[in-house]
Amino acid sequence: MKVPKKLVQLLQERQEKRSEGVGGTKQPDVRTFFPTKDEAEAVVAPYAETYEKRIKCDMLTTDFLASAGWPHLTENEALRKLVKVLDPRYDLPCVGKVQRLLLPTLKNEIILSIKDRLRKAVTRRVSIILDM
Repeated sequence: MKVPKKLVQLLQERQEKRSEGVGGTKQPDVRTFFPTKDEAEAVVAPYAETYEKRIKCDMLTTDFLASAGWPHLTENEALRKLVKVLDPRYDLPCVGKVQRLLLPTLKNEIILSIKDRLRKAVTRRVSIILDM
C-alpha cells in the first residue's frame, strides 16, 4: 500500500514536535497527541452506508446505547473523538438514525430471538418475569 506524501510529511512533523516538546524541552507537547485538521483531511473516506463493517459497528453502538439508556450519547464530542481515534473511517450514527432505524431493528432482533428460544424450550411451561 502506497502512503501519500502529505501524510508522511504530517507524521514526520508530528514526530519532530513530540521529540522537541514545548519550549525546547525533550518532553512531548500534549497538543501533538491530538489530530490536527490537516491530519483529519489526510484520513481515508468514511465507510459506505451499506458496508458490512459499518452496519456491524452501528448495531454494536446501538446495543451499547440501548443498554445504557442514552441514545443522545452519540452527540457527545468526547465519544466522537474516541471513535475517530479507534477507527477513523467510522462515523457514529446520528440520534435520529438511532431512534428511527437502529433501535427498532435491535428491538425486532431481540423479539425474534426470544420467540425462537420459547419455541425451542424443552418444556411447555414457561414463566416470564419483567422487572421495571
